[in-house]
Amino acid sequence: MPSTGEDKTSTPSLEALLSEPMAWINYALKQLEMARFDADETVRSAFHSSCARLSEIGSTASAHSLYTLEMVKDCASEAEDVTFTNLKEGVMIAAANPAASCGILAGLGIVGLKRPRHYLFRHFKRLFMSEESLLSSAEAKTKAMKQSFANLQHEGKKLEERATVAENVLLSGRIRLRQTGQQIQGLTRSIYRVEKEANGLKDVLSELPSKDSLLFRSKISGLTTQVNREKRSLGKEIGKITGFGISI
Repeated sequence: MPSTGEDKTSTPSLEALLSEPMAWINYALKQLEMARFDADETVRSAFHSSCARLSEIGSTASAHSLYTLEMVKDCASEAEDVTFTNLKEGVMIAAANPAASCGILAGLGIVGLKRPRHYLFRHFKRLFMSEESLLSSAEAKTKAMKQSFANLQHEGKKLEERATVAENVLLSGRIRLRQTGQQIQGLTRSIYRVEKEANGLKDVLSELPSKDSLLFRSKISGLTTQVNREKRSLGKEIGKITGFGISI
C-alpha cells in the first residue's frame, strides 16, 4: 500500500496558511511533489507486481491477468484519489488567497516558460537601449541649447553696446537740436527787432517828399519782405525740432 502525503508531513492549519502566504505556497508545492512521488511509487509497484505475477502463472494466467489488471486499476485509482485530494487542498487554499495565487501563477509562468522569459528579456533590452538613446539625444540637445544661449548672450552684448552708442548719439543730437533751436529763436527775435525798426524807418521816410526817400522806402520794403521770408523758414525749423519732442 503506497504512502500518502499525510504520512510524511504534518498538515498545517488553514489559519496559519492564510496568515503567511509563503507558508501555504510551500505547503502546496510540497503536496504536489508528494502526490507525484506517491503516484510514481504506486505505478512502479503495480508494474513490478504485475510482471512477477505474469511470470509465475505463465500461459495459463488469464484469470490471474484479469486480477492483476484489476489490481493495477485499483492502484491507479487510489493514486488518482490521493493526487486529486492533495490538489483539492491546494486549490482550496489558492481560492482563499486569489490575489496571491494569481501573482504566483503569473510569476511561475513568466519565469518558467521560455517564450515569456525571452519576450521580457527582449522588451527590457529594447527599453534600456531606448533610454540610452534618449539620454544621449537629450545630452546633445542640451549642449546645442547651451551653445545657442551663449551665442545669444554674445549677440545681446553687441546689441547693448550698439544701443548705448546710439543712445549717446541720440542724446548728443537732442542737445545739438536744442541748442540749434535756441539759436533759431535768437535769430527770430533779432528778425522781429529788424522788422520793427524797418517799419519805423519806413514810416519816417514816408513823411519826406524827396525822391531819395522813395528809393529808401523801396529798399526797406524789399528788406522787410526778405526778413519775413526768413522768419517763416526759421519758424518751420523750430516746428521740426519741437516735433521730435525736444523742448526749446
